Amino acid sequence: MPSINSKPQNDAEKKKLNAKKLQQIYNHIALNTTALIAPFTQRADIMMLFKAYNGDISQVSAAMAQLASISAIFEFMVNSPLAKLSDQFGRKAFLMLGPAVNIVLKTLVFLYPTYFFVALDRIVSNSFSTISGTTVAIASMSDLFSDTPMDFAKALSGLSNYYGVGLLFGPILGLQAQRWGGHPRYAFLVSAFFAALQLVNASGILETLSLKDRKPFKMSDINPFSFLKIFKEERKLFTASIVGGALQQICEGKNLADVHQSFSRRDVGMNESERSTFVAFIGIILFVNPQKYFLRWFGGPKYTTLAIFANHIGGVLMYSTLPLVIRQAWTMMFTCAVSSIGWGASDYPRAIATKLAIQAGWGRGEYSGALAQLRA
Repeated sequence: MPSINSKPQNDAEKKKLNAKKLQQIYNHIALNTTALIAPFTQRADIMMLFKAYNGDISQVSAAMAQLASISAIFEFMVNSPLAKLSDQFGRKAFLMLGPAVNIVLKTLVFLYPTYFFVALDRIVSNSFSTISGTTVAIASMSDLFSDTPMDFAKALSGLSNYYGVGLLFGPILGLQAQRWGGHPRYAFLVSAFFAALQLVNASGILETLSLKDRKPFKMSDINPFSFLKIFKEERKLFTASIVGGALQQICEGKNLADVHQSFSRRDVGMNESERSTFVAFIGIILFVNPQKYFLRWFGGPKYTTLAIFANHIGGVLMYSTLPLVIRQAWTMMFTCAVSSIGWGASDYPRAIATKLAIQAGWGRGEYSGALAQLRA
């Protein structure tokens, strides 16, 4: 006869194992962010050296915006099929895919800092970093917590601290490497190093997708537009998907990060050191961000309302006007801090939407990929 305490023991063991798996995913995301952000300003600095742009940051920003658009198209084509493949074969191989691509392409930029390799890195490695470090990583988290939306939302809110680690150390190390080597390409060597660490970490990640939850990949899943079936779902799932997966991303994105290079440098007048310091400041804000506590104190609906208000008042209105009026680096940091309250606005709606999607027959990777498609 089994002990009456067997189930609590099993529950405790499961909770402990899930906490270990979550920590591994957090480490993966921190390393992914570090590798992605280390050459944040140096990509523009390398392109400034190309004769075609005559050292004009506006021309470089326009070129980077074009690369961002091409990257978004590439990511749009491969994101959904790879996410669905992870529903059949598990998450681990796809978590390893991003850093493997990053190691190769970042090293090529370091060895051959030409437009071709800079463009190839921007288009391909950034896309695979997103797939590995966001789409599949969040699908892995949903494997652990999708049955309990509040636990999933808390896990998602904890991501900010690990994004903060990458944003804090990435630009500092990239800038130091540039100064040490005397050329911005050395920042890409730092990025390749952290991608290698990320690959080692990913190789040790425990698989999160159980065999019973796997879904076979069908040829129709190759279609990158299959996410549009979200618009045919019942109202609750449709609304939660739009709020959690699309509208909250308007204030954020890699294309805006590229435009930021021109905004901060030309319009606000920030120099190279100030721009790197600003990115590190974002890392500090994320590292100490109390949004997970706000989520617990206010509850999901009230915190989401507060976050949306802060995101758009601080992130859109203040951030786009105050720095232009005063033209000081501190104004960028102040308005960034105000908007940071809202950076977790999509956590709770996404957690609710994920549970509804699974109940409607979606694969966890498939749904994570669909939200990424909405964003793209």
